[in-house]
Amino acid sequence: MFFTAIHQMMTEGVDFTLVIRKANGQLTVSTLPKSNGLKDEAQNHLVPLTVSGLPQELDAGFLQAVARPVQKAAGLISNMAQFEAQAEKAASESKAKETKEEKEKREKYEKHFKKAEELIAARVGEKVGT
Repeated sequence: MFFTAIHQMMTEGVDFTLVIRKANGQLTVSTLPKSNGLKDEAQNHLVPLTVSGLPQELDAGFLQAVARPVQKAAGLISNMAQFEAQAEKAASESKAKETKEEKEKREKYEKHFKKAEELIAARVGEKVGT
């Protein structure tokens, strides 16, 4: 049941870190969703969700206590990853378009430059022939 519930909280590509510390007969559990491939530093500002209690208390209420916050944080990370992917795609498509436009401009420039050279050559030929 524990891992089934964790599985339902998580989203693809988001890691779930779980740190458990025992002190004075109680457990302190910190949870933190994170994505290693994410470039956006905003995810580093997410604060781990920490709950403490007796083992029996955590058995009874841990999943309910962390489900919503973990899903929210994982959703934020997933949105950041989607945004980065879309931004990279847009940038690459933009570069491809720019390259095509630059090629068209260069070809147009070369065509006009060649025409100018022909006109200059024709003018020089006229003056030499006179």
